[in-house]
Amino acid sequence: MPVAFLIHSRKKEKTHARFFEFVASSFPKINKTSVPFVTDREIGLVNAIRKNFPSCDVLMCWNHLIKDLKFNLQQMGADQSNTALYVSHLKDLLRSDSEAEYMTLKDELIRKWSKPVVVYFEKMEKDILTHSGKWVIDKYQNLYDPYSGITNNACESMNAVIKRLNKYRELPVDCFVLSMFYLQNYYINEVQRGLAGIGNYTLRTKFNHASIPKDEINVPKQLVKPADIVKHVMSEIDNVRDTCSKDHVSVETESSKIEGANILPLVSETSDGTENPTMSSPIAEENVTAPSQIEGTNILPLVSDSSEGTESSSMSIKTSDKNLSQKSLAKLTVDNGQVSFIEQHKAFMVRGMQGKVYAVTLLPKETCQCPASSQCYHILAAKLYIGDTDDSKPVVNLKALSKRNLKRNDKKSGRKKPRPNDGDIEILPAPDSEEAQLIEPPLIWKLLDEFYHIYLPATLYKMCAWMLRSNFIIGFLTP
Repeated sequence: MPVAFLIHSRKKEKTHARFFEFVASSFPKINKTSVPFVTDREIGLVNAIRKNFPSCDVLMCWNHLIKDLKFNLQQMGADQSNTALYVSHLKDLLRSDSEAEYMTLKDELIRKWSKPVVVYFEKMEKDILTHSGKWVIDKYQNLYDPYSGITNNACESMNAVIKRLNKYRELPVDCFVLSMFYLQNYYINEVQRGLAGIGNYTLRTKFNHASIPKDEINVPKQLVKPADIVKHVMSEIDNVRDTCSKDHVSVETESSKIEGANILPLVSETSDGTENPTMSSPIAEENVTAPSQIEGTNILPLVSDSSEGTESSSMSIKTSDKNLSQKSLAKLTVDNGQVSFIEQHKAFMVRGMQGKVYAVTLLPKETCQCPASSQCYHILAAKLYIGDTDDSKPVVNLKALSKRNLKRNDKKSGRKKPRPNDGDIEILPAPDSEEAQLIEPPLIWKLLDEFYHIYLPATLYKMCAWMLRSNFIIGFLTP
């Protein structure tokens, strides 16, 4: 269950320490009962936990150990098969039942490893012995998993919410805070249901005194399932932004009217002097030359003149959907007559939702004057204006699935002959490993070594000897 959160921009030990100081002061019993902390291998985080919870153990996630090993193997130039083998060896070591069994298995495996891998493993071995081994985790009941060992993603629903939030390139802080708030509300309700004996959680026998009747369950006002939290929060944020945007436009219009700015009349007068409230336009004129002011151009006017000589209210865009997509905004812009084409400049003039006019070109390159980094709805509106509604979607050619497309090792084996790799895989030691140094070299290597020692200068002899020992010319010596 998510209990506390920290939003920070840098992974500094001082930041982590401040957070765990708050946790220690809010939950002092954690230190007394020695509750273990499961975390990654971040040094600042581990030090902050040890400082504020000295009696609690810090356990390290297996996934991060494996991820770090894979990263370093890639830096060393290991291929996929070698990486998979080293990872399987690491998992076997982590699953050892005791430290003595771990040491025995390590001495057996490490002899075949390459020296750079041995050097890196010696650096991470301390974390395995004190924070990650099975014998360390087994001290705590129901904490070790035979498949994944121990990880810091025990809260799957919280991880699912965070993954959905990560899909957004830029996420406002308020969206994250609201998401965590709804997630906590959900778990608070689940805990209450468990105390009443009707939820997904079951109360242990020794805590039966904490049970509550069903009528005491306090259901939060807004209860959202974890799968729907992000969608609900983003729709709420869009609604608030839309409301604020409309209020901002109306406030700007009123202030411009008071200051005597050159704006379109909010209320028009009829011929008899009475006010006509239906002819209203809340959008102020910008310091932009309107398309109709350019002489000698064949354009479609943004604002059409009515029979009474007053301007039509086509400039005010009607927005009913508060969650408009780019395509919806483009269609709405075209439907409201906010697009015109200037033949002289070979460009479109598109009036946006806030009343600003942008120049848009489609050929030879799609451009727009708005600050959007990706394709904006102004460009889509210009395309819709000329009838271009083609949505180019990627085409995927599916291959015919048959037994012939299976890998050779995946095909059925014969009655007497097994498939390749059906048996145990033979592991050849790395050329620079400890075990490779103990292998007796072939007789031809000895003869060549004596020949080079007699007939070659000392420098060339050392070079040839190194080439022989490092298997550099093994391809030339094999028949």
